[in-house]
Amino acid sequence: MSANFTLGRFMLLAIIGGIAIGMGRVVTTFYALDKGATDAQIGYIAVCEAIGRLLVTLPAGFIIARYGARRIYAISSLVPMLLNALMPWVNLWYTIALLRGLIALAVPFRVVSMNSAFLHYLSQVSVSRAGWYRGSQTFGMMILGPFLASVLLGSVDYLWCYALIAALFGVMVFGSGNVLPGEAGATVQPVRESSAESEALGTQLKQLWHIPVVKEGCVIEFINSAINTVFTTFIIVLAVNALSLSKNQAVSLLTLHGMAMVGASFVLGYLLNHFSLQGLQNASYVLSILGLGLLGLVSNFAGLIAGALMLACGSALVSLIKTLQLSKVSMDKGKISGVYNLFTISGSLVGALAGSILGQYQGLPCVFLMWLPILAGLLLWGICLGKRQN
Repeated sequence: MSANFTLGRFMLLAIIGGIAIGMGRVVTTFYALDKGATDAQIGYIAVCEAIGRLLVTLPAGFIIARYGARRIYAISSLVPMLLNALMPWVNLWYTIALLRGLIALAVPFRVVSMNSAFLHYLSQVSVSRAGWYRGSQTFGMMILGPFLASVLLGSVDYLWCYALIAALFGVMVFGSGNVLPGEAGATVQPVRESSAESEALGTQLKQLWHIPVVKEGCVIEFINSAINTVFTTFIIVLAVNALSLSKNQAVSLLTLHGMAMVGASFVLGYLLNHFSLQGLQNASYVLSILGLGLLGLVSNFAGLIAGALMLACGSALVSLIKTLQLSKVSMDKGKISGVYNLFTISGSLVGALAGSILGQYQGLPCVFLMWLPILAGLLLWGICLGKRQN
C-alpha cells in the first residue's frame, strides 16, 4: 500500500472526526443558549472541555506508544459516541458542561494517535503536504461540521442532531482499522521491556523540553490554541448576543474561518521551501494581530469576516511551520505529539477561562483584544531572531 493512498484514507478519517467535533461544538453552543446559558457560562462549558482534555493529554502519547494507535483510537471514539447520545436529556448548563468534559476526556487519545501517525507519513511524502492533516481536520471541523449543524438546527430537533454526532463517532470506531497502525509494524512502536520502560515520565519530558524546536513549538502552540479557542467559543455569542446577527451569519463566520484555514493549510505549505521560516512566522503574527484587532473593534458583519479570515491564515501558517519542524525531530513521534498536545489543551483552557472572566466584566470585544500585546511581543522577538540569523 503506497504512502499516498494511505495518506488519502488518513485524511478522510480526519475529515469525519472534524465533522463530529465541529457539529458537537456548534450544536452544544446553541443548545446551551436555548437552555438559558449566559455568555460566561458558554465559556465555562469550554473550560470544562479543556479540563477534560488536559487531564489525560500528557499520558496519552505514552499510552499510545505502548499499546498502539489503532486500539486506543477506537476506544476513544466509542466513549464519545455513547455520551453524545445522552446529551439531549440534560438541561442545565452545568450538566451540559459536565457531559462535555467527560466527552473531552477521550479527545487527546484520538488527537495524539492521528498526530503521531501523520508525523510518520510526512517523512515519506513531500514537505509541501505538511498542512494536509490539519487542513483535512479543519475542513470537517470548521466547514462541514458547522454547515451541517446549521442545516440540521433549522429542520430537526436536538435529539436528531446529537444522534448524527454519535453516529459519526461510530464510523470512526470502525474506520480506523486500515488507517492507523496497530501493534505489528506500528508507526508508534509499543514500548519494549527494557530500560525505556522504567524511564521516568519526568525524565522523558525533560529530554523533550531541552530540544529548542520542541520548546518553542510548544509555547507558540499554547498561544495559538488559546486564540483559536477564544474565536470558536465566543464568536457565535458575540455575533448573536452582542451584535444581534442571525444564527446563520454567526455560523458562517465559523465556516469562513474554517475555509480560510483549510485553504491556507493546503496552499501555504508550498511557501515553506521558498521562504525563510522565521520570516513566514513573523508574517503569521502580523495576520493574527490584524485579525484580532478587527474582531474586537468592528461592529459589522463584513469587518468580522475580514478579521476571521486574517486570523485563520495567521494561525494556519504558524501551525504549518511548527508541524514541519517537529516532523524532523529524531525522537518518538507519539511522545512528541503527547507533549505538544498538552500545550494545545492548556492553551484552550487558558483561552476559554480568560475569555469567560474578561468577557463577563469587560465585554466580549476585550476577549479578542487581550491577545494583541502578546502577539506584538512575539513579533518583536521574531524580528530580532531574524536579524541574528542574517
